[in-house]
Amino acid sequence: MLDSFVVMSMLTGSAGLLLLYLGSPLRYSQRGGVRRRGRGIPLAERLRRAQPPPREVGAPATRPQGTPAPREERRELLPRLTQLLSSTRVQPLLARIEKALTAAKIPLKATEFVYLSVAGVFAALMIARLVSKSISFITVVAAVATVAPFVIVRRSQLARFDRLEAQIADALLLMTNCLRSGTSFMDAMEAVAKEMDPPISEEFQRALRDVAVGVPVDEAFIKLRTRCQSEDLDLAVTAFKIQREVGGALAEILGNIAETIRERHKLKREVQTLTAQGKLSGGILCGLPPALAIGMQLLNPGYFSLLLTTPEGRAMMLVGIGLQLAGVVIISQLVKIEV
Repeated sequence: MLDSFVVMSMLTGSAGLLLLYLGSPLRYSQRGGVRRRGRGIPLAERLRRAQPPPREVGAPATRPQGTPAPREERRELLPRLTQLLSSTRVQPLLARIEKALTAAKIPLKATEFVYLSVAGVFAALMIARLVSKSISFITVVAAVATVAPFVIVRRSQLARFDRLEAQIADALLLMTNCLRSGTSFMDAMEAVAKEMDPPISEEFQRALRDVAVGVPVDEAFIKLRTRCQSEDLDLAVTAFKIQREVGGALAEILGNIAETIRERHKLKREVQTLTAQGKLSGGILCGLPPALAIGMQLLNPGYFSLLLTTPEGRAMMLVGIGLQLAGVVIISQLVKIEV
């Protein structure tokens, strides 16, 4: 099921698609109109038309009706889209997309991502138009092409978070060993940034840069927790804040947290093993009705068309879709176990 980020991103992609569709004919007509007006006209006549008409001193500059606008006044489509994306109404959504791209470690700005998404939608529409002339097929392709970039970003973000969570216990153990050997807390963080693999080393390097420019250590750790969005790291940050306020053996605290995180990950793997069969059965049951519908439509369109053309068939389709969605929700809740 899509989350709110994907839904809001779908709206952004659809708006960009509409703007690009509305702007392209205007851009084509402007360029085409300039070329057509120059055909078949003698050179002397074109030079005479190019000269500005005389005007009185102090009178505002005007352009005769029907003459082309100066080149500097013509606005291309991309600057218009950039101006729209720079508006205050779109900034919160762009900030959310920028945050998701940063979390997924994708080297793109939010505006660049929107441009590429719109271009991908147009490319998919062109290919779909060449493959089939069916409006329903083109609509489905447009919807999939609009959602696909944001789903890819979300999956990349979740995959990076999973890799980071798998490294947190080892990072805390490394910090514990450094603290027990007599090094300072900042040296322990630097050891994690140098010795560990990405993505956790990159996050600790960023936290060290924040501290180097004057950010307090507590605030740098809070930013680290916000970027990583990990419950395991939240435990470590909370323990560090408490130790800074009331004191205590930080090495022992971090060691206990690392052991707790290891036990939690072990329990999660056991739960995933026990629920794998239920998830597979749920996926098959959820995907079987749409697959059968597509197969019947391809093999025997007249047989399946009764469900789309008759009132009884449409009612049965609505009831079936409702039951299908209810089954998806129930199965997902049954196999979802919080650890």
